[in-house]
Amino acid sequence: MPRNSRDNSLSKFQEIKGMAKTYSLRDKYLSPTAVITTKYARNVLSQIIHINKVMDVLCEPYRTIISKTFFEAETSNRCWWVGCYSKTTFYRLRSKAINSFLLAYQTKWNID
Repeated sequence: MPRNSRDNSLSKFQEIKGMAKTYSLRDKYLSPTAVITTKYARNVLSQIIHINKVMDVLCEPYRTIISKTFFEAETSNRCWWVGCYSKTTFYRLRSKAINSFLLAYQTKWNID
């Protein structure tokens, strides 16, 4: 059993990592020359648009943490937070950011 299984933090982290894989296709699906014909492509596009809306709803520290930790992970430094937060503060804020992101993502009526 994962160490922090009491609050499902590992599964929540992995859920956002899965969303980040889909979100990494945003340049392909949001380009003006993109041809969206299949059901899969429409689903990916709607998920990308929904993630963008969720990111707009989040408050600033949470938006930065989610963006740099998950959606810009390939381009940014893994320890980008070292100059901004202490380790415990970052992990506490990351946990709150993950919970806020998933709550906003799952309650579509708040942002559509």
